[in-house]
This record gives sequence, C-alpha cells and structure tokens, in this order.
Amino acid sequence: MKSRTFTFAVFVIGVLVTSYLGWALHRSSLNVFAEHWPRPWPYPDGWLASWEHQMDMARLAPRGFLKMDGEWQRQWFYLYCWIGSSVVLSLGSFVWWMILRKRDRDA
Repeated sequence: MKSRTFTFAVFVIGVLVTSYLGWALHRSSLNVFAEHWPRPWPYPDGWLASWEHQMDMARLAPRGFLKMDGEWQRQWFYLYCWIGSSVVLSLGSFVWWMILRKRDRDA
C-alpha cells in the first residue's frame, strides 16, 4: 500500500512539474514575450529572466566583438528536455502504480 501511495504521489508531482514547465515554456515564447512581460509571481517570468541573464553572462562575447545570439533558444531547449524527462517520469510512475494496483487487487 505504501508503494502505491508513493508512485501515485510521484505521478501527481510529475504532472504538476510538467504543467508548470510547459507554462514556463509558453510564457517565454515570442508571442507572449512581447506583451505583459514580466509579470510577478506565480508567473514564471522572474526566474526565466534571471536564468536567461545568468546564461548570457556565462557566455560573454570576446573583447571587440558583438554577441549576435541570445540565450532564449538554449533556454527553450533545456525546458523541452526537462518537460520530456518529467513526462517520462510521470508515465513511468503511472504504469508502475497501475501494476501495483492490479497486483494488490489480485492478491
């Protein structure tokens, strides 16, 4: 019973994380970025902007050159990777929960 509760909790947390990261990806997209940006918490705009600034400072242009690219595309790639990982974790925990539920029902 404890393992079923744990796997269901992991599933719920995974769905919530996936939803929030998907919302963060949407909030950093170009059609939202132009209007009403940044908004205060609970919108993810503040940490998205600080994360972009941190990534931008980590890759400075050499002296005498202009930086022609930004870090938003890199940030979108990382968000897609985290969303994919969260979906895999959620689906895996859901399947595990279903197997445990069936096993407990059959026992």
